[in-house]
Amino acid sequence: RIFDIPNMKWLKHEYSSKNTGHKDLEPDKRMFHASAVIGPLLFIHGGYNEDNKEVFDDTYLYDIDRKSWITISQPSSSAKLPIGKRFMHTITRVVSPKLDQNTI
Repeated sequence: RIFDIPNMKWLKHEYSSKNTGHKDLEPDKRMFHASAVIGPLLFIHGGYNEDNKEVFDDTYLYDIDRKSWITISQPSSSAKLPIGKRFMHTITRVVSPKLDQNTI
């Protein structure tokens, strides 16, 4: 469900399972995840599944315009800054004139 701010009400939002060139998957049920909306994209990372007592390290994008889920590959453990399993954390968008404004 998505909250429609101008009309102040919750809307049911159907997503597409058609292939968009990415791996389309709905994320597992979770709580205590971090999320942020930037333009038409909803970012979701980590979280906790109470049923399985599992902490997630996955990252998903939901394209609101295309109504489809996109899985984001996690860096390998040999990467300098792997995100890792997290819950009860936050995502913050940093805007800087030194950063390329075409990247998110």
